[in-house]
Amino acid sequence: MNADPDEDSQLPLEVIHRVEEVCAAFEEGWRGGARPAIENLLDVGPGPQRAVLLRELLAVELECRRLAGERPAAAEYSERFPADGALVDLVFREAEGATSVCDETIDSPARNARHEMPADQDLPRGFGDYELIEEIARGGMGVVYKARQAALERIVAVKMILAGNLASDDEVERFYFEAQAAAQLDHPNIVPIIEVGQVGAQRFFSMGFVAGASLAQRLAAGPLAPREAAGLLLAVADAVQYAHGRDVVHRDLKPANILLDADGRPRITDFGLAKRVKDNSGLTATGQVLGTPSYMPPEQATGKTQLVGPVSDVYSLGAVLYAMLTGRPPFQAANMLDTLKQVLEQEPVPPRQLDPTIPRDLETIALKCLEKAPSKRYESAQSLADELRRYLAGKPILARPVGRLERAQRWCRRNPVVAGLSAVVVLALVSGIGVSTYFAVKADARAREAIAERERAEEGFREARETVDKYFTSVSESKLLNVPGLQPLRKELLESALAHYEKFIGRYGDDPNVQAELASTYLRVGTITSDIVSQEQSLAALEKAVEICRKLVHENPMTTRHQDALASAIIRLGHSQRTTGRSAAAEVSYQRAIEIDEKLARENPTATNYQQELSNAYIGLGRVQGATGRRVEAEASYQRAIAVDEKLVRENPTATRYQDALASAIIRLGQEQGATGRRAEAELSYQSAIEICEKLVRENPTVADYQDRLAQTYSNLGYVQRDTGRRVEAEASIKRAIAINEKLVRENPTVTSYQD
Repeated sequence: MNADPDEDSQLPLEVIHRVEEVCAAFEEGWRGGARPAIENLLDVGPGPQRAVLLRELLAVELECRRLAGERPAAAEYSERFPADGALVDLVFREAEGATSVCDETIDSPARNARHEMPADQDLPRGFGDYELIEEIARGGMGVVYKARQAALERIVAVKMILAGNLASDDEVERFYFEAQAAAQLDHPNIVPIIEVGQVGAQRFFSMGFVAGASLAQRLAAGPLAPREAAGLLLAVADAVQYAHGRDVVHRDLKPANILLDADGRPRITDFGLAKRVKDNSGLTATGQVLGTPSYMPPEQATGKTQLVGPVSDVYSLGAVLYAMLTGRPPFQAANMLDTLKQVLEQEPVPPRQLDPTIPRDLETIALKCLEKAPSKRYESAQSLADELRRYLAGKPILARPVGRLERAQRWCRRNPVVAGLSAVVVLALVSGIGVSTYFAVKADARAREAIAERERAEEGFREARETVDKYFTSVSESKLLNVPGLQPLRKELLESALAHYEKFIGRYGDDPNVQAELASTYLRVGTITSDIVSQEQSLAALEKAVEICRKLVHENPMTTRHQDALASAIIRLGHSQRTTGRSAAAEVSYQRAIEIDEKLARENPTATNYQQELSNAYIGLGRVQGATGRRVEAEASYQRAIAVDEKLVRENPTATRYQDALASAIIRLGQEQGATGRRAEAELSYQSAIEICEKLVRENPTVADYQDRLAQTYSNLGYVQRDTGRRVEAEASIKRAIAINEKLVRENPTVTSYQD
């Protein structure tokens, strides 16, 4: 039954509670053998209120009948509820596992239609200019097929109205609205509309086919690494801002509606619930609850459609970020009504309580998006995108975390009765009423304070560790500190960071509650000590990091970030083992890291960090193989590293670290080619590396490492030219290398590697 578009029939919280009470009593009656009739319980209000209750009661009755050994049929219920045929079909499909309550709209307009779409066994079949190949998605109103468009010989997706020629006027209008809303959006991260048409009585539109999984399917394997999640959401937020700029609000953003193409790039789809900001069509009447509860903002959950706008999509983007970081949506319950209650009444669990390794800035960004009050969220998807760019660039974000006082105030607002009772208890204690209660409360308060003190200590540890991490990263990666003459200062700052890390380890080394942080700390310590202390001390710290990471992966095998941390630790351990002469152990480490990173890169094609680590592992393996005389194997490893680096450079042309890594890999390959007498191939490799290095030096004239690598490559080229009898060219190359090195020595008199 459709709600009257002019009727202000909102779905307030008390109605949700009423529906829940009716369903609980109904289920209790069935389990007690009374078999109450649904028809007698539907008097809860008009339109969407009745639809929500009917859907829940049908689901309960089907479950109870099947537990009793009965096999209820949809036709039986269609006869009992002739005005709700589509809703009956939806509940039966959900009961059979075809769909989930969280993937459908809660709105259930009355339809007499039965589904007319062909089953998979009828495919492939012709449909106008299209050949339908297979069904790829089915929802409450539409079905989507993978199809081949004959005229242009390409694969597309074709969406049709599920009810076929029996679709109601409202369904047809909503269907075409979706097509029109998406058709005006031309953005690389939005699935494009190709054609809107009709074959016989069947209306359809075709759109680009995305050959990949949805983000929801990707998250089934576990959360994403923080930077990967931030980068992916940035692309989605930019696309959403583009849609908002054209007055289109999506209203159903969720992982299932974000497709990942073959390169891992996100593509937004399913504008079936979209609305135009200035739309007055009445397609969504006030009081209709549309969307997916776990990703739905409170104003949408209460049916207040007049309040739904661009910042509602910002909320959903925050919910998607939350899911990418934690592996679960911010609100999730056993049924739709309980989920709606959480959306309206509860604050989301802070992501770092679920996984302490999640960066605090990303937690703050997600929670700001998830504010109940629209005015407290980011003002636009553009503001959210700008914040994510700041995070990815290592800059301070603008949002600030919610403090304890504000959290307490929110709790009191949501629980006024309990808060009032607490005030009464405090007053009674102050007045001296109930001495035994007073001492009991005091004891409980001491216990709570002890727990709070521990939490404060752990929080202090994390905050301090994060500060030192940022400090270390700045020292290690800052171009300023690579300026000639500043290396002694860099060493001094690294030694200071090392002292802080060692304090952390001394205080928390045996604490199981901070294992992920400790693994990262040991990894940092191992990296610093290899630079400024000794490889032996570095080896001990890295072995500890690997030990902790292996334990975390064993306990959380589906958590991507622990696998990533393990691979990083193993690679650095391999470097230390190789440097200290443990070639066999180093080779085992590199092979294990390659195995992990290849899997992570395959499953996360947009995450550049996995590819970069994979390249590092191949380089390390090649160095071990070359040092042990296995030149052919070493060359193959360098070729694999080059292939990975070339892909990174193509996809990230302005990122100098990938260009530098590519040049280094090519130089290594040239050395192997020269060692096996293939001087012509070696010369080509060195020339290619010189071209990259000269570009890096030209664009980054103060970075000493780029100059050093360029000098090394000219020197290698000169020796190849000398060995092939081209002494004039060889002399020019060697002189070029000497000139660069002389400049480096003048500007860095304490760096002995430049003097060598």
